[in-house]
Amino acid sequence: ERQAFLRKMMAYESLDFDPTESHLETTNRCHMTSARHNYISRLRWVIAGLIGLAMGTIAFFVNWAIADFNAWKFHSVEHYINNDKGFSAYCLWLGWIAVLSCVAGSVVSYIEPLAAGSGIPELKTYLNGVHLPGLLRLQTIVSKLGGIVFTISSGLIAGKEGPFVHGGGIVGSGISQMASTAFNWGNKSFNYFRSEHEHRDFTTIGTAAGVATAFGAPIGGILFAIEEGASFYSTGVLWRAFLSTCTGVVMLNFLDLVKDSVENNSSFLTGHLGITRDFGLYSDATALYSQEYWWFVWEIPVFAMIGILGGGLGVVFVKANLLVMKLRARFIPGAHKHKRMLEVIAIALFTGTIFFIVTYGSTCKDVPDYIVTLTDPDFQGNTRTDGLSSQDLLSLIDEAHGEADKYPQLFCSGDGQYSEYGQLFFNPLNKALKILLHLGENHPRLAFYADKIESDSVNDFFLRYDNLFAYPVLVAFFCVLFVLMTITYGVGAPQGLFVPSLATGAAIGRIIGMIFQVIVKKIDSGVVIDIETYTAVGAAAVLGGATRMTISITVLAMETTGAMQLLAPFMICIFAAKYFADEFSLGIYDAHIKLKGAPVLEELEQMEDEHPGITDKVCVGDLAKTKRGTALICLRPRMRVSEVIEVLRSTRVNGFPITNSDTGNPSQGILLEGSISRGQVSKVLQHKVGLIPSLDSTFGVPEDEEKQSEYLADLAERPFRPLIIDDKMNELDKVLSIEDRNAIVDFTPFMRPHPYVISSDSGLRRAYRLFRSMGLRHMFITEQKPVVTGVLTRKDIIGENAVRFLCD
Repeated sequence: ERQAFLRKMMAYESLDFDPTESHLETTNRCHMTSARHNYISRLRWVIAGLIGLAMGTIAFFVNWAIADFNAWKFHSVEHYINNDKGFSAYCLWLGWIAVLSCVAGSVVSYIEPLAAGSGIPELKTYLNGVHLPGLLRLQTIVSKLGGIVFTISSGLIAGKEGPFVHGGGIVGSGISQMASTAFNWGNKSFNYFRSEHEHRDFTTIGTAAGVATAFGAPIGGILFAIEEGASFYSTGVLWRAFLSTCTGVVMLNFLDLVKDSVENNSSFLTGHLGITRDFGLYSDATALYSQEYWWFVWEIPVFAMIGILGGGLGVVFVKANLLVMKLRARFIPGAHKHKRMLEVIAIALFTGTIFFIVTYGSTCKDVPDYIVTLTDPDFQGNTRTDGLSSQDLLSLIDEAHGEADKYPQLFCSGDGQYSEYGQLFFNPLNKALKILLHLGENHPRLAFYADKIESDSVNDFFLRYDNLFAYPVLVAFFCVLFVLMTITYGVGAPQGLFVPSLATGAAIGRIIGMIFQVIVKKIDSGVVIDIETYTAVGAAAVLGGATRMTISITVLAMETTGAMQLLAPFMICIFAAKYFADEFSLGIYDAHIKLKGAPVLEELEQMEDEHPGITDKVCVGDLAKTKRGTALICLRPRMRVSEVIEVLRSTRVNGFPITNSDTGNPSQGILLEGSISRGQVSKVLQHKVGLIPSLDSTFGVPEDEEKQSEYLADLAERPFRPLIIDDKMNELDKVLSIEDRNAIVDFTPFMRPHPYVISSDSGLRRAYRLFRSMGLRHMFITEQKPVVTGVLTRKDIIGENAVRFLCD
């Protein structure tokens, strides 16, 4: 297994997030005026805001499309059900699923393979320093976010959150580069943020905006980007992500308000923002979240047990899904486009058939009497409603009708009855999750005004009415959802994991809450526990067990449900889920990264847990011994162009040390003068920059800042695109004439003059930490006893001390 992983790893190309700091770049910065520096600094904030606005707008249209497709599908099928045409309804149901899933599978199979899955493992791989060709292209985001509309509408067990993370990363990448390969366009004057580390930072900001607009949770979006995405933490990136997530959520809420105002013929200027939650059925004013969620101190061990259960379910899910993925790679490889698309359609039809059969065979139950009373056409009020104004009475009746819609009749023959299983199975997955989390939050008030309970207290309501869901319904929903989620994740269509995990956890959490309620009532009949609390805790536990995220999930769960008072239970259950699950498997995203063989550098602590003692037993010199049999492939500071081309053709090495030393003897070291990447060499030759008449000449960096910027623009990718070796060689063959090949190129202004070096007897721990924290691609090994010429302390590099040196 280890050898297979190493073989897969060889197919990947690494990135270098360490700034070049070449002579040309440092000279340009030295000549930069204060006004220009401030302009670039402000531009970073403007771009961050634009990323948020763009993602908010995209999220609005994606949500709108998903809602409309779901409405058309469910309403058309329900029309046939209401007219006693069950078989016709089933045929129409399958027709909808087949068409929608065919589109979802086609965008991956025939347009953009990287649009498959959630995109989170791929974004995490890129932000860690591994290049994935095509990951951040316009074609990918159109396929990803366009495809997720059809994936969710088809009924596949999937959510939109993962694709929004990927889409946000692409938006951050594209806006910061002001360029596009799809349109072969790039603004040459806008070259401030085309270095690899700047590109990484804006991609990170985009992922935060993607999560924020997917959940309507700005703080959760920032924390997700830090916890799961970025390998390199920066306070500046954090603050700009803060702005981006804020503008994204505001833009999304504003567009939703405008849409509602147009549909209701009202003014959006008087509409209220921030009163709804992404996973809430009701507005804050109706739900009264602070009153509907509560917990007792003696329930803390139960929440921890739910967390352990969620972690266990996460382990089972990860291991089972990896087995499915291996079978999928064996029998339905990505190269077989037709098979991949047919698999999507087959799983969607299988899912739809199960849901329809369960709904068809569902038992029927009476709609709660207080809803029947308030929705009766003859209801004109009672003594309880005498204190309400006519407008408030109409609002109450409208609210009751809204609740009645959550109790679908479907195949039930009797009036006033609803399909127990259809309430969850014959609904879009995100709506089923909302029903599990929040159904009944406004029922005590409705029951009070319908004169069914003595007061509108939650205790009176629970003591009067049984549970809203039966055990068999929840068990069936959990089992079906868990199995289908395991099979579906990784199929050739855009999909996310958050909503399926939350829905699965909500079902098991509610089951535990109902069981615990029976136990508590037998001990003390006057104590009422809150089952919705268990539902929300169970949802967070399973999501934490599957993904192994902690802080971001806690805040996302709190922001999306409005359950701020459940912060401590969320933290307890998520910590227990992660701690337990980590003993048995990786999280689903890390497991998929490892399955693909990407050379991702995880946290040092995680590596040491997986391979105890390895960082102290191995030194960097030992790891480099396998390469000592051949001479270092080096470039000289000044070389003939034809010689450089020959070096590029003869090797696929991506980084070259610059030296004047003789490199023919592998046993001898070299005097390192700097380093340069293969991509930078190709750009220098392609744009014919740095050409000089003879080896005795040097290429002088011009004093003119405009000319310096022009050179930097020529050497920057437009748009940013990591090196593809064969393409670059073909480009050089077309660009360079015979005269150019005979010229001399001077690399000294463009090379990295001070690359990272490490002593050969240094432990692996130190090298690993440097590679991961600094985003390095190469590091050169020196002798065990390097020559020391001085010492530098923390106090020496303080800005004030540097200014004093210049002034003196």
